[in-house]
Amino acid sequence: MYLFCAYDLETLPDFLNKAFYETIVATKINLSGKFKSWLNDRDSNLKLNTHKDYAEYLKDSSFDRLFTLYQGGAWSDGSVRSGQNYRTRALELFTEANDHDLEYVKQMEIQSKLPNQDLYIVDAVEMMASPRYSVGHYEKIAKVLRGPQLVMDFATGKSVKIDFPKLFSADFKKDLKKYFPISFDYEDRKDFYINMHGKQTFIYTYGRPNKWPDPKLNGFLPDATNSNLRELSRRLMYNNDIDYMASLVLTYIL
Repeated sequence: MYLFCAYDLETLPDFLNKAFYETIVATKINLSGKFKSWLNDRDSNLKLNTHKDYAEYLKDSSFDRLFTLYQGGAWSDGSVRSGQNYRTRALELFTEANDHDLEYVKQMEIQSKLPNQDLYIVDAVEMMASPRYSVGHYEKIAKVLRGPQLVMDFATGKSVKIDFPKLFSADFKKDLKKYFPISFDYEDRKDFYINMHGKQTFIYTYGRPNKWPDPKLNGFLPDATNSNLRELSRRLMYNNDIDYMASLVLTYIL
């Protein structure tokens, strides 16, 4: 919650409405008609918003403040609304919450070794059998929250180096849009389709990002380049070391 409070999201509903509206207009969908049968009849009828589309929508001056760090102002109670203070506090709360969970799991590990397990409300033995609740798992997250670490993708066994606190540091750009992609696949095409075996087929890689202003994200991904950022992001997506934080990380990347 503190992280969301750090950024100006007041025009986010307008941005989402615009994206939906553009999809509707481009596909000429009649919502009062037989939409379901129309869509099933030809899946290529639906125009999909890509990263390139979203980048174009964000050029609208009405979204200049969207995803920017609050620089001042005040809440209704008179307290100063400092985006950086909220960003700093967000990391502190992430760390505190994980430390609390770590102590809880340690206690559950002790309980799982006690006799008469059937007398406990919580089945500590079954709980501790899951890798998700291992002490080592939370100890790893504690290290990630405090500085540079290698985290591993459980699907491929490959690792990626991250510096998680960099996302919350004072030198992280005040406008998240400055990290958004600036170049895309197939952006020179005038349409989204190719002819395959005489049938019109959607180019699913159309608008896929291929260049970022700072692929390292201010040092969060120290080994990232334009050529490997998508691969590193996949390793984070299927990462067992930082699990619930992965979605937060990917919000910045893609």
